[in-house]
Amino acid sequence: MLRNTHRYFLVCILLLLTAAGVSAQAADDIQPDSVEPDGPGSLVSLTIDGEPQRFSLHDESDSDWFVFATEPGNDYAIIVTPEVQSTDLEIGVFGFGWTTYSFHGKAGEDLLLDDVAYESYRPKIFGDGYTGYYTIQIVSVP
Repeated sequence: MLRNTHRYFLVCILLLLTAAGVSAQAADDIQPDSVEPDGPGSLVSLTIDGEPQRFSLHDESDSDWFVFATEPGNDYAIIVTPEVQSTDLEIGVFGFGWTTYSFHGKAGEDLLLDDVAYESYRPKIFGDGYTGYYTIQIVSVP
């Protein structure tokens, strides 16, 4: 009985080590998205009510910058969904100059921008060390 328990324990350890190796390798395979380098001076345009677009945070210091046009007075939601569902991502949204909204949330939670004042906003997505893929979508809220 004890011998079978040891075998079971060893098999579990080997499976965990193998899974950890696969996860580590997958993180190393994160490629820069096609719009790199993007930053405050090089923004990726997003369309309101368009399909979610896929991007990556390819290293621990990467952040992605976007821009989308709005109608002042309307409401919008920014939906950012990391492929690793337990991941926290940070969203800073800049209006005219400084941060006007900020958000720290889990996958798929949306950031509501209500009664916007400016004609465009610039979201910045970063992950506090997260590397991986995510989608972003801007939705008008009735």
